[in-house]
Amino acid sequence: MDAINATRIDDREKASRDVQVKVLFTLFGFAIIANTAVIFSLLRSRAKSNRFSNIHFLILQLVISDLLVALLCLAADASWKFTYSWNAGNLMCKLVKYLQMFALYSSTFIVVTIAVDRCIAVRYPMHRARRRVTIRCMTVYVFRVMEAPFLSEDGQPFEQCVTFGAYEEAWQELSYILFTCCAMFVFPLVIITVSYSVIFIRIRHELGGKTGMSVPSVQITFLENMAGTTISIANSRVSSLRGAAGHRRETLMKKAKSRTLWMSILVIVNFLVCWAPYYTAVLYYVIEQATNEDFEKDATNVFQIIFFFGK
Repeated sequence: MDAINATRIDDREKASRDVQVKVLFTLFGFAIIANTAVIFSLLRSRAKSNRFSNIHFLILQLVISDLLVALLCLAADASWKFTYSWNAGNLMCKLVKYLQMFALYSSTFIVVTIAVDRCIAVRYPMHRARRRVTIRCMTVYVFRVMEAPFLSEDGQPFEQCVTFGAYEEAWQELSYILFTCCAMFVFPLVIITVSYSVIFIRIRHELGGKTGMSVPSVQITFLENMAGTTISIANSRVSSLRGAAGHRRETLMKKAKSRTLWMSILVIVNFLVCWAPYYTAVLYYVIEQATNEDFEKDATNVFQIIFFFGK
């Protein structure tokens, strides 16, 4: 390769890196602003009701996870691309990479926990689960701490923070990718889908089976007038009250059913849009590399874009 071509490639790489830095810092700014707004909203809700519900507690955990993703993935990668070289050493490389995976796993698992918590709340409405929610959230974080890769030194010298010498065989990398895909995408997607399906079916059952349910009976009293005769309160008022209450309940249940359906669709579609392209590309890329020795990266730019937004 002559000097002119090398210079053009270097210029192209520098321009691409500059664009990536700007995009990452822009996303970082949006993430900080949006999650800060959610925190203020939660604080206002806490001030009004003087209590924190289970869902508010879980949303707070999700906000914390999203802030970790913004700081450790977006800001850290943007800073690294800006300086181009890694100058923080081996231990910091392992620590940063671990914390990035910690944040991503935590964010995904909190979304799953919210779905499961809402499912339990609808399926067993009399069960108060603050303690169980706290334990589930702690389990999410402990599960990730147990897999800390930065606790071991591999002794491989490097100038960049990259995965080097981690896999002795191609099948080991494929196995790890498959495990990650199942742990962060397939299993969470199944749990989220099942949980929101149970919620929707439960609300549909309530709407279909209890719309004609009568309100508690109203005691009919007897009044004695001045002449000593007895007058009973007309039943028509009781019937109208009973009908009004049933209609109001039916309207509320229909609204709840509609909101639940759209919320379920939005959560599932959002999860698919965020993760399906990334893991599809990763699996295709790794499988082709492991099974096809003549694998040509014809779609290199597409892969780079997908991997860039999937970090």
